[in-house]
Amino acid sequence: MFKTTKSRLLAATLALLVCISMFVGSTFAWFTDSVSSVNNIIKSGNLDIEVQYSLDGTTWNDLTADAAIFDENDLWEPGHTVVGAIRIKNVGSLAAKLDVATNVVSELEGTNVYEESFKLSDYLEVYTGNDASAIDFTDRAGSLAGLTAAAFGQSLFAADVELLPGNSTDCVIGITMPTTVGNVANHKTGTAAPQITFGITVNATQLMYEDDSFGDDYDEDATYPGGDATQSETNAIAKKLANAQPGDTVYLEDMSYGDFTLGSGAYTYASYPADLTIVGGTFDKFVLGDKVFDGWTFKDVTFTEGLTAVNAATVSDLTLDGCTFNGARFSIIETSGVSNDNITVKNCSFLNNKEQSNPAILIQKGNNITVSGCVFNNAGYNAIQTNQMAGEFVFENNKINGTTDRAIRIANAGANITVTGNTIVTAGDVDGELFKASGTNGTITFDGNTWNGKTDAEVSFDGNVVK
Repeated sequence: MFKTTKSRLLAATLALLVCISMFVGSTFAWFTDSVSSVNNIIKSGNLDIEVQYSLDGTTWNDLTADAAIFDENDLWEPGHTVVGAIRIKNVGSLAAKLDVATNVVSELEGTNVYEESFKLSDYLEVYTGNDASAIDFTDRAGSLAGLTAAAFGQSLFAADVELLPGNSTDCVIGITMPTTVGNVANHKTGTAAPQITFGITVNATQLMYEDDSFGDDYDEDATYPGGDATQSETNAIAKKLANAQPGDTVYLEDMSYGDFTLGSGAYTYASYPADLTIVGGTFDKFVLGDKVFDGWTFKDVTFTEGLTAVNAATVSDLTLDGCTFNGARFSIIETSGVSNDNITVKNCSFLNNKEQSNPAILIQKGNNITVSGCVFNNAGYNAIQTNQMAGEFVFENNKINGTTDRAIRIANAGANITVTGNTIVTAGDVDGELFKASGTNGTITFDGNTWNGKTDAEVSFDGNVVK
């Protein structure tokens, strides 16, 4: 009996070991169930507005950065009135709030018949409204009816305008010189005509409208573009420029980044990519320092102190397109024997140069320079001054109003010089010189220019000097 019991115990033990071995590498199966949801889509909303303008309430054109709503050739006198309208449409998927503002980009003072200086803005009245369909664009007096008095430099809406996706709103702008204005605004013959350059800015940001799981107030503090960049934001832009790939475009926010020096100083990297485009943003002083900058383009960038290339910077194929120099200058100062090749400045504005004893554009030792379609108002000593230039110099279709010396000054140039299609309103040194090229051995060509009211054929040209 003992033997039988022992045998049974051994068999049971073996059976238990076999069962345990079967569980090695396996898991227990619990009761389970599952439900899958495959329709959860996360989609970005977008904020996007389109702006058009009209001078008759019927024909609407796209409002671009270089569009001129009012005719720059208008000659203002008592009673003169212009009215235009802009139409803003929300073509995005998010609700927006809007602000429309005017800003005085520059103003050139004049001298009246009483020998007194005056600003044109002191004798113009601005009006605004928000319904273009209610405006009689065919009647001078009626066009201002129902509009509200405003001013240059202020918001044209009394409060933020809410604009849902697919909807549009209007903003009407009227400007008039009252008939009560007399000779105080009558500028003296032979002096610079006073003028104002002003901009219209349409700002849009998020409206407190869409919901999340906590309500619709997550964007109640959304702010309009602009303001000053933080130090971390400025540092991030410097790093982005250094780490970009050749051919990249870097878009900047509509804010001010202050003083900015690449290649030396605060933002120093070993090298910078070629063929880089920088779009937008505002800088006080932007300095290209001791590095190679090849194929760079600045587009629609604003400078309030200037854009400068200095020291051992090697600059080639540099393009400025649609930039604004507000009280600022563009200068390439050659100090190390490095030539600055292929410089193009087009569709830029040089306004109210703070350094009146210096030119708006100064390029030393530049090969192949083109300046085209630019505006120079109160430009300073010269609109452009170059030194030790070779290759081709082309200055075409520019407008110059106000220099304290010659409009164009070229020294020690071996370049072929072409000056065509330019309008010089007020310029000239004490001897009446408007253009001077000294030490040149290339050809000089003039065509289709207006020099203080005279054609190329009417001015005197003697020894590379135009009077």
